[in-house]
Amino acid sequence: MQHDTELHRQAAAATTRGKLVDLLNRWRWFGANVVLPTLLASVYYGFIAADIYVSESRFVIKAPERKSARASPIGALLQGTGFGSGANQSSEIIGFLHSRDAMSHLSRKADPRRAFRSSKADFFSRFPTIFQDDTFEGLYEYYGSMVSAQSDSATGLTVLNVSAFTAGEAQSLNAGLLDLSEELVNRLNARVNAQSIEESQARVTEAQERVRDARVQLGAYRNASEILDPQQQGIGVLEV
Repeated sequence: MQHDTELHRQAAAATTRGKLVDLLNRWRWFGANVVLPTLLASVYYGFIAADIYVSESRFVIKAPERKSARASPIGALLQGTGFGSGANQSSEIIGFLHSRDAMSHLSRKADPRRAFRSSKADFFSRFPTIFQDDTFEGLYEYYGSMVSAQSDSATGLTVLNVSAFTAGEAQSLNAGLLDLSEELVNRLNARVNAQSIEESQARVTEAQERVRDARVQLGAYRNASEILDPQQQGIGVLEV
């Protein structure tokens, strides 16, 4: 009797194991693609991941520009002061902030490599990551994931976001990029002003040449017609 009970218990256990194996086989892809990643992400972001601090700046670019009938309130205000919204320069600044030159020149203001290798960062977030090399290109790829610049079409402002593992480093990198952007805008405006002055001077020279040619032609007409003052001569004729 006891032997039959043991066999019955073993058969029940085998049946339970079989059902469990079938259940695992049926849901194995769901567990591998959903449950396991969710569990790993929960553990990482809950106990391992370092804090990320974001420094945000909003600025507007003023540049000489023709008046437009359609403009944002800020653009209309700038047009009233003789400046436009600088939409073209804004695009150039955004492209510059995402460029290798910006990251390279940033080392004069702050040290992005040191900031991204901060001791406050966790192993998976610290530069270089397990998928990157400690090279200039690797640093540039990491820089692209921590720096974002875009234009807000509703307000006409350019928004710069810089992420780092401490608030001070994020603010320092953001301030350095703002200084570089200001230097670039000043160079662009200086180039535009120089081109405007050159074009204006060319138009003045052309006008002076036209006046000189008109005087020469007027003198030749006076000599040919023996009229000292064509205007007075015409008035006299009209009076008669």
